[in-house]
Amino acid sequence: MPVPAYIRDPANGFTVLEQATLDQWYRDFDIDDAWRLIRRNFDRDCDRQDIDHAVLREYLKDIAQAYRPLLPSAPLAAMDSVFGARRSHFLLPGLPIAGDEIRVARVVRADHLLKYQLHPAGIGITMGLGAFIAALRAGTLGGRDLAGSHMGRQDCPVWVCPAGLLPASAEDCRDRLGLQHLHHGHLVSITYPAGLLGCGWLALRAPTVLDGAAGGADNWIFAKRQSPGGPDWGHAVDLVASTPGVDEAVHRDFLIDAARAAQMTLGHVGQIRRSSPQVDFATLMAST
Repeated sequence: MPVPAYIRDPANGFTVLEQATLDQWYRDFDIDDAWRLIRRNFDRDCDRQDIDHAVLREYLKDIAQAYRPLLPSAPLAAMDSVFGARRSHFLLPGLPIAGDEIRVARVVRADHLLKYQLHPAGIGITMGLGAFIAALRAGTLGGRDLAGSHMGRQDCPVWVCPAGLLPASAEDCRDRLGLQHLHHGHLVSITYPAGLLGCGWLALRAPTVLDGAAGGADNWIFAKRQSPGGPDWGHAVDLVASTPGVDEAVHRDFLIDAARAAQMTLGHVGQIRRSSPQVDFATLMAST
């Protein structure tokens, strides 16, 4: 398995020892197609212009310091260790992308939205899950009711897709957005104009291999676009077809004030009734 020229390039400043360790880290992903997909995401981040390469080089230097080849799941363990030690530094290293003119959608489970976003915000949403879903369907609960809550979590990227591409049914939505961890429950969409994010620290950003590792290196199915290119939208993975799914991007968590809430829409997507399909990683590797 050839090691990327990125590691060997003198301009990137890796020492001989760091190069040797990164060589080993890179080769140790050659276990199965799921791990090879992570490695290929890294390859494409090296080759594209989606990521802040100063941050990527710093991340790889930390990998070289942290790598312990004899640990179980060593390549992924090193990624998790490095990300966890300096989480805020390595969070959202992608470059800003265009998209101010469209609406974007975040999809969450209804019970998670109620428990982790609405109830803690103290905005008067004290109803149970059944009443919450009924209110969504009836239109008596909407975007304005999100005021006082947070869009996501401070230490994780918020993943969104173009609202116009959001599949209509819950299971299609789960499958085409690559949400493999969702096996049951009701899905809710939160849509808002991407222009609400602005062009600074909160801007819509290209997804990177580091964003894919934010919840654990092997937790999120993410496939980089082919090289060259960027900064640009990424794409999710269609769990059924094991091919590229809906376009996706990331941004930071933010407090939803009244002005932002007024621009948001809450929608009940539907209920998931079957377990998440298993991705065929060999097919996925061949199709992306």
